[in-house]
Amino acid sequence: MTDGWLDDVSRFAAVMEAAQQHLLETQRLKRQALVTGSLTELEQVNEAALQAARRLKALTVWRSRLLEQAHAVGYSEATLSDVLAHSISPIAEQLRGRFAVIQQRFGEARREAWIQWIVAQRVSSCYTDLLDLMARGGQRPLGYGDTQLNQQGVGGAVLDAAV
Repeated sequence: MTDGWLDDVSRFAAVMEAAQQHLLETQRLKRQALVTGSLTELEQVNEAALQAARRLKALTVWRSRLLEQAHAVGYSEATLSDVLAHSISPIAEQLRGRFAVIQQRFGEARREAWIQWIVAQRVSSCYTDLLDLMARGGQRPLGYGDTQLNQQGVGGAVLDAAV
């Protein structure tokens, strides 16, 4: 690969690292907002997350362009790290190391996103249960409580609300 292409890949890595830092900071703030239950902060963080997503989307276009340039000179690899593996230069090795760290950080960001999704789903389920409890005036749902059938080991009955 040419030095110009390696320079472009180096700039891409620097911008990707900055975008990752922004993403990880956004996730940290989002976790804080979820823990404190601050809707105002959560709305602001969601806006920042949307901006981070747009920035990362733009970076995928840049990455694709870099890979197309590599394909134009005969490389058929699917990742920049694989293309860089063909070059025996200190710059290429340094870039491969940076991309390994970038991959690791994206794994951390993915895990954090899953944790936040699970927390949000559990909170939603809790609020749903509370609303159901309030709608029933504090009573248990019909057919699923301590009925005579359930004490005998038989399953619950499904009752029509109109009955």
